[in-house]
Amino acid sequence: QRDLDPFVAARVERSRTAHALLEANDLFSQGRATEARAELARRQSELALSAPRAVARAAALPPGTAGAPRDIGGDFGDQESALAHAQAGLGAAASASPAGAPAAASPAAKSALKSNQASATDLAF
Repeated sequence: QRDLDPFVAARVERSRTAHALLEANDLFSQGRATEARAELARRQSELALSAPRAVARAAALPPGTAGAPRDIGGDFGDQESALAHAQAGLGAAASASPAGAPAAASPAAKSALKSNQASATDLAF
């Protein structure tokens, strides 16, 4: 994505982050909490690599370009926050689940899954 416009790159990354949130929800709902959290961690790592490049490209835009670089940095910050919140929520839900009970059935899990769904929807638009 080195050649992508920073605004396009941010939009592509938002879509990838939304997809990762939904994939993590699906995995967690299937009782695969470790895999769900690994999906979120993978996405966090990818985002940590792509964000600085996009912000740097935005900073190199001509002065007065609408939204650069604050909007790009803020956009990536929002994605990072959504992923961190999802990690914390799914981790807490898995920890709070009684032994032998499906983690996705707990109130904490339902809340985390709903929050992740809302974040994914917000990022997708």
